[in-house]
Amino acid sequence: NRPTIIHQGIFGVARGSFQLLEAMKTVAQVHPDVKCICLGDYLYGDENEYRAALRESGMDAYIDLLDAVPFRDVPAYIAVSRIGLILFQPVGLEHTYGMPHKMFDYMREGVPIIAPGYAVEIRRVIEDASCGLLIDVTDPAAIAKAILELLADPVKARELGEKGRRAVETTYHWENDERKL
Repeated sequence: NRPTIIHQGIFGVARGSFQLLEAMKTVAQVHPDVKCICLGDYLYGDENEYRAALRESGMDAYIDLLDAVPFRDVPAYIAVSRIGLILFQPVGLEHTYGMPHKMFDYMREGVPIIAPGYAVEIRRVIEDASCGLLIDVTDPAAIAKAILELLADPVKARELGEKGRRAVETTYHWENDERKL
């Protein structure tokens, strides 16, 4: 029953871990029952350093770092979440032009997405499907603002999530891509 946010997949500095930490400080002031699940290995940077930063700031009560789980279990974690995060920092072409699986996982489960506006392919899908918010993910204030916006307006969040699900059912699925390939 808590407002839950998820970051699925490999996590770390290049995936916005410290920006999320700072953003969650603001979000927790408005929603003291909020929880952010980071589901996946912390591979970009020093996990112990990040865990220490969580403890020192008191944010370990709000951000849970969980190890990777079997793929079959991932949908359950996403389904209990109100928002899915993609916080790729602009550190390489893979983030600018990449097409992360997590985006389609979030869409499939009907969860609205917060994603980087600079990322070409992510932006194309999010805009086409109208299923999320595109922001400056380098700015913790922008991340916090987007999270708070979606938590404050569950009707809008649900509509974005439903649009994402419809887009996966009608456009962004293997049978459709198989014909193109």
